[in-house]
Amino acid sequence: AEKNAAAIRATVATASRFVCDSEFSRQDLIRSFGVDPGRATTVPLGPGSDGTPPEGGLDEASRAKFGLPGRFFFAISTLEPRKNFPRLIEAFARFRERTPDVRLAIAGGKGWGADAVHEAIRKHGLTESVRILGYVSDGELAALYGACEAVVCPSLSEGFGLPVLEAMRAGAPVVSSDRGSLPEVGGDAVRYFDPEDVGAIETALRQ
Repeated sequence: AEKNAAAIRATVATASRFVCDSEFSRQDLIRSFGVDPGRATTVPLGPGSDGTPPEGGLDEASRAKFGLPGRFFFAISTLEPRKNFPRLIEAFARFRERTPDVRLAIAGGKGWGADAVHEAIRKHGLTESVRILGYVSDGELAALYGACEAVVCPSLSEGFGLPVLEAMRAGAPVVSSDRGSLPEVGGDAVRYFDPEDVGAIETALRQ
């Protein structure tokens, strides 16, 4: 982290302009590194031109491949501590006590916090109910967005939060952390929760 901060400080000293993907990131840059506000501009990201869910949703071959025969929540991110998946898994375990027919699917690369995610799955007895999908193709991703009950974004901090936009494009409901840029990206179209409150996450899933 210190090495990254040093690199940013060096960039701050030489760059003539900063383009930030959210107002949250812009304000963080100004506050943390003393950047002149006039040198920083917010230009939000977009979800791209592809990603429309296929007609008919997630096909049977994909459902068998991913172990998702029925209803499921979907999340996508590298498995790292900032993404807050252990709390999501605990909340999902509580959710399943009354709604046992729903699964949770998590797609994305294996980061340095992956072991904690797998440990949470084992701890709560969810080895058959939480599916770690790893990398998925663009077509599979669109189908997963289109077929899920809702997309869940439990991060403790996000500079932007592209899955929120991708989910909206696919017509999926979104339940999200209220931290970082996520409320800025989702506006009033998202159900928010405190990502450090497992009970609040469970309530958002039920809603």
